Amino acid sequence: NLNFLNSLPSLIYFEFFDNNLEIIDRKWFNSLKNIEKIDIGSNKLKKIENHSFQSLTNLKSLFIMNEKIISLNKNTFVGLNNLLMLNLEGNELTR
Repeated sequence: NLNFLNSLPSLIYFEFFDNNLEIIDRKWFNSLKNIEKIDIGSNKLKKIENHSFQSLTNLKSLFIMNEKIISLNKNTFVGLNNLLMLNLEGNELTR
């Protein structure tokens, strides 16, 4: 559970590796208006809820690598208008 992130509104960079994270909840990042980079990898992530990143208007880089994600919804990355880099390498995505 990453609900604690909402108490860190000035956070600019978040890194989360080698944990047992299985899902990204759309409420976890609501208060992170200043965040520019999120780097998540080598967990057990299977699902990203729709609109999880919608409030992250300053996010420029999103790395979600070496996870178990097999599909993404068209609303997964809604609101990321300033995103410059998206890396989903090492997931199990299919068309």
